[in-house]
Amino acid sequence: FDGWLSGGGGAAVLGVGAGAKSSAVYSSLTKQAPFGRGSPDTGMTWNLNPAQYIPFIAPVTATMDSVTISVTTASTGGTDMLMCVYNSDEDSGVPTTQLSDEVTVECSSTGYIETAFSSPPDVEVGKLYFFGMARTENDNVSLTAHLTENETNFGGQEYSSDYNRNALTETGVDNSLPATATAANILGQSVAVPLIMVKWSAT
Repeated sequence: FDGWLSGGGGAAVLGVGAGAKSSAVYSSLTKQAPFGRGSPDTGMTWNLNPAQYIPFIAPVTATMDSVTISVTTASTGGTDMLMCVYNSDEDSGVPTTQLSDEVTVECSSTGYIETAFSSPPDVEVGKLYFFGMARTENDNVSLTAHLTENETNFGGQEYSSDYNRNALTETGVDNSLPATATAANILGQSVAVPLIMVKWSAT
């Protein structure tokens, strides 16, 4: 996967870097190519306990200082969102080890909630990474998300289905994010991808 993106002139051939040049401070990373996500103008209720992995291709070589998600309906039961960045396996493409520290995005209020990393991850343009996401409790929280009908099938299509596997999930890991993902427990997942914006270190 990485070779396909970086061969023959690099990721810029696919426009991966569009809108996220080195001079940019923020970018809507889940809107970046090549996953075909629609406009982030819908809502999704996060009612999933297992860890979810949202793929993205790094649009620049830079340090990611923070993440921002949009909370549309606040949690009333103390649920927050855990987030971190994962590396991917070069051969299988599945998430492997945590590249950043794990941050807790507080979801007790609505709006754009920005949370800084204590150990900001360094990413390389054209490489595949994942945002790991999990809710801390079983109470629901609603987030701004991308429309799903145009999303690229990513996680494998084991059988005929009307739904694309646009993300991955890990069975046996509930309300937490593992330090190292277990490939044998990872399956394709259909989920409305939350809008995730990131802040890059100034260059």
